[in-house]
Amino acid sequence: MEILFEDQDWIIIHKPTGISTHGAWEGDLAAQEWLLLHHAKVTYVCSRLDKGTSGVLLFAKSPAASHRAQLIHEAGSSLKEYVFLSTVQSQAHSWAIETPLEGKPSRTEFRLEGAWGRYFLYRAAIRRGRMHQIRRHAQESGVAILGDHEYGGAPFPRLCLHCETLQWPEISSPVSAPLPVTFVMQKADSLVAKSSEFLVSFDRRLQFHKELTEAFRCVHRGELAALDCAIDFYGSYLCVWCYDEGKPTAAIVEMVTPYVEFLMQHYGARGWVLKRSRQDPHNRKLVSEQHLFQEPPPPYFCVKEHGLQYTVTLTENQHVGLFLDQRDNRKRMMRMAKNKRVANLFSYTCSFSVAAAFAEAEVVFSVDVAKPCLEIGKTNFRNNSLEESRRGKFVQEDVRKWLARQIRKLEDSPSSSFDLIVCDPPTFSTTKELGKFSVDEEWGTLAKDCARLLNESGMAFFSTNHRAKERDAYWEVLKKHFHTVDILSPPLDFPNLPNHPEHVKLFLCSRAIH
Repeated sequence: MEILFEDQDWIIIHKPTGISTHGAWEGDLAAQEWLLLHHAKVTYVCSRLDKGTSGVLLFAKSPAASHRAQLIHEAGSSLKEYVFLSTVQSQAHSWAIETPLEGKPSRTEFRLEGAWGRYFLYRAAIRRGRMHQIRRHAQESGVAILGDHEYGGAPFPRLCLHCETLQWPEISSPVSAPLPVTFVMQKADSLVAKSSEFLVSFDRRLQFHKELTEAFRCVHRGELAALDCAIDFYGSYLCVWCYDEGKPTAAIVEMVTPYVEFLMQHYGARGWVLKRSRQDPHNRKLVSEQHLFQEPPPPYFCVKEHGLQYTVTLTENQHVGLFLDQRDNRKRMMRMAKNKRVANLFSYTCSFSVAAAFAEAEVVFSVDVAKPCLEIGKTNFRNNSLEESRRGKFVQEDVRKWLARQIRKLEDSPSSSFDLIVCDPPTFSTTKELGKFSVDEEWGTLAKDCARLLNESGMAFFSTNHRAKERDAYWEVLKKHFHTVDILSPPLDFPNLPNHPEHVKLFLCSRAIH
């Protein structure tokens, strides 16, 4: 997601494929909600792009501008130009379709630009759009859009429709968004160019990382058809997680190298690490093999996210030190934590705690049984000049024991309740003091205890990466302890893919049932 233009009335973004214009439910992070969360921009929808369509998207910044936008659309005084790919070559070079849609006047002007690799590139211009107007008129013209399964397009991993340019009467110059990589690479002849799933994974992310973070997921598990893997970017290095235990390492390196080299070129990476991940990591080590290529990363280094620095390692520990799928929640924490009492349970390296302390929380308790993780958390506080604030309290203890102790304390001191709680437990673990931990067995107790510790206006973030259980099962348990449980959509670089389990299940709970 990239902001292309902004003035006092309008904001125009480059919307990637795979994200809607506005959220479908409370907690859904679509383009409008993304602008509010990450840029504190209050916007008003005045035009829409379908979820699969990429490109120029206009928002108003005030009700007055939104009203003017409606008048501009009704007068037909704006112009949007789209490009799309099709498997079909039209007989005409240019033409117009004026078939009404929903009983309302609709006009789309088409032009064939020519052959585009294996496909054909078209332009379509509209002054006022109806629902799916270009898609429906393209189908009527016999040139259905590539990837448009709803309107007769050939199969493809994305809808190959892109809003390239907007001419708006209150903006002096046209605003344009560059062609998606998926379109550009159709003219290339390489393994990467032929991997449509990989190209679409690139289109889903655009350049959002430049504004928000130096660490993000380039390829999510399930986005690369040739290999069961994920590829993450940290600062100047790529980390490839391979989940295929059947292939020899040499074959994996040969398969993944073209994709890695493409990403290194685009993101300016200097080296990469291959980690072979095992199934059943609780009983077997998570990483069975680790291999370094090109420039090796430092043992520990920092990456920036939302202006804060977090310590990571690609070589020294089983886990990197920063869970990228919690990025949006850390930003939510930064927006919510001022003057709040915060508990970060299963805190790992305390990234939520850093975000809360930076936002001037009253106090932040980081609770984890692993001392080395808490030590990295303290380093993160120092790296962000937060240790002198004395807001951070680091507690090496089993979370279950800490919760029980806090509940007993609450009986004598009601003011010791909390405003915000983060509960992101591991799927499985073992502690010396209380033994085995299973998220399935402990989820209900954790929900009950956290609800008990929250004050009347308190809120709690819950999450789990347990892939073997459906999201609704966790949601139903939380509903027993909170009046409101919103399902949060994952960050843009962790898309929920068809026929794949959700990578992470995220919830925001409020109005605890005591």
